[in-house]
Amino acid sequence: MSASTGYFNHFAEDGAWDEEAEVSRMREDAGRGVAEAQYLLGWHFMVGDQTPYGPPHDLTEAFRWFRKGAEQGHAEAQLHLGNCYEYGDGVARDASQAFTWYRKAAEQGNGLAQANLARFYEHGFAVDKDEAEAVEWYRKAIEDGVGVKEDLERLENKIRAEQAEKRRLAAEAERRRQEERRRRQEHEERRKREAAQCAKAPSVPAPWIKQWNDKHDRVVYLNPDTGKTVMTVADVVAAIAQAEERARAEAARARQAAEAKWVRHVGFPEDEALAALREAGGNKERATHLLIDRALGRDLDSGDDDGSGGADAAVKSASRVAMHDDDHPPTAFDHAEWVRLRDRLYYAHRETGDRRAAVTHKVAKAMNVLQEDYKTRFVSVGLKGAQIAELLAVSSKSFIGHSMSDRTSLNDYIKELQKRGDIDRTLSKHLHTLRVLGNNARHEYTPPFTAPDKPKVADAVYAVAKFMERKLLPAAGEGVAADCAGASGGGLLAQVEAIREALSIVTPARRMRDVVTEARDLLGLDGTGTVPDQVAAIVAFLGL
Repeated sequence: MSASTGYFNHFAEDGAWDEEAEVSRMREDAGRGVAEAQYLLGWHFMVGDQTPYGPPHDLTEAFRWFRKGAEQGHAEAQLHLGNCYEYGDGVARDASQAFTWYRKAAEQGNGLAQANLARFYEHGFAVDKDEAEAVEWYRKAIEDGVGVKEDLERLENKIRAEQAEKRRLAAEAERRRQEERRRRQEHEERRKREAAQCAKAPSVPAPWIKQWNDKHDRVVYLNPDTGKTVMTVADVVAAIAQAEERARAEAARARQAAEAKWVRHVGFPEDEALAALREAGGNKERATHLLIDRALGRDLDSGDDDGSGGADAAVKSASRVAMHDDDHPPTAFDHAEWVRLRDRLYYAHRETGDRRAAVTHKVAKAMNVLQEDYKTRFVSVGLKGAQIAELLAVSSKSFIGHSMSDRTSLNDYIKELQKRGDIDRTLSKHLHTLRVLGNNARHEYTPPFTAPDKPKVADAVYAVAKFMERKLLPAAGEGVAADCAGASGGGLLAQVEAIREALSIVTPARRMRDVVTEARDLLGLDGTGTVPDQVAAIVAFLGL
């Protein structure tokens, strides 16, 4: 440290330097706010008591006096204050404060402060890294005589190397851009040439498409669905023909498998079953009914009431088939009871002349087919049971007094009849049995109809047939005329009431006109004339 002109120049009477007097005067001036004295006092506290009259080593006091001098603009005090902040002498380290005081001192021309500021800019201490700014401050420090020439040369060499690397990288990036531009141009030109070649090539049907093949350097044909590639249109035609042939073969195999499954399901000879399926146009349900109606000459319609005895002979033939000899016999009736009930329903129209007898006639024929097929064809038993349940449903207005809507399923209708009290729980259970087992016999996607199901169907059919017999025929076996005996001699109201009871007509209000209309519809009589005339015609038809 060079001595100031104001201090360290006081000599005693004998010509010696009076250090004690100078230090004392420096303390007094520092206390009065003299910046130079403050800086020097701080310097003394920093270096310690190297002389008998100097202050002791105290970095905290040094920092305090450096700061007082720096705040008054003393350049060297600002430099040393920056050193205190940078290295933590007498205060916590703070690079930002160090940078601030270095800059203030550097701007006043302090060379060491300029060198420190350049170092901060070079390495990015407390400031954004700026090598160009660092170079400028290094140069100023050198001009002030600070020995940082090697630091400047090192930094300038580094900057030149980085700039050269940047230029090299920029040239490499430009070369790659040019190469990519050239490659895209070549690809676009090749694509246009290939598109032109594809446009010239013959067209092919979908899903085949035209595509350029680099390996063969020509247009090929691709099927996106299969991934198959061929070379010519002829190859495409051949591939389409092969695919169609395979599809036809697969469809034929699937159809044959379905038909074989159906043949096993219905239980008829294969030739007979397939012939019926062809005649039914592939409708399996219709073909099943054709098989059942044709088997063993059971079509009773051909001999009904024509005097030839065909129908009667078929009924008598079925009477010889004993269902109770089967491994799974019915349990609710014996053979004689079944034959008696079937025959009575079959000939009910001769006994009553009732229009409802046409329904019981069909039920009897279904019972006849069920009896014939009981031992040989399970499917026929299930189908005929379902048919009888459906016959009761569609004619329910005649037998029960309540019609089934076209939009109502048989299952829901049976539940509705039981809820209304038209049928009891037992009959409802039998009708459900016929419905469920009939569906099993009719459809392949339901559980199969098996031998143990046959007696369930037969018992349920017998119960339904007994219900129809009670509704149509008198319990004592007497005719309708006996029910109406004496009605013709009574008044008009008595005659109508007798007709209502005899035909089991249900009308909510029992109005005469409703009873007469229902009776006329049941018997198929003409509706012309007055109500008394119509009543008289009904009584005459009933044989009164």
